Amino acid sequence: MVGFVAGRKVGRAVVRNRAKRRLRAAIAQSRLESDTVYVLVADKGVLEAEFGRLVGWIERCLEKMTLAGEAR
Repeated sequence: MVGFVAGRKVGRAVVRNRAKRRLRAAIAQSRLESDTVYVLVADKGVLEAEFGRLVGWIERCLEKMTLAGEAR
């Protein structure tokens, strides 16, 4: 399950919705574990970054989470 959050600092409702749509599209290209809950918090960088870079950010975060889980 994936949750998306975009606070008012990101912008008005239309802008926040666009940020969440970009995160949804980026996360769709990533491999997620089925038994894990993910929460992605948008900031203005989500709107300004190239889409490929956004996907890269998410993939790096997922890699770090996997490595942290293996260390336990």
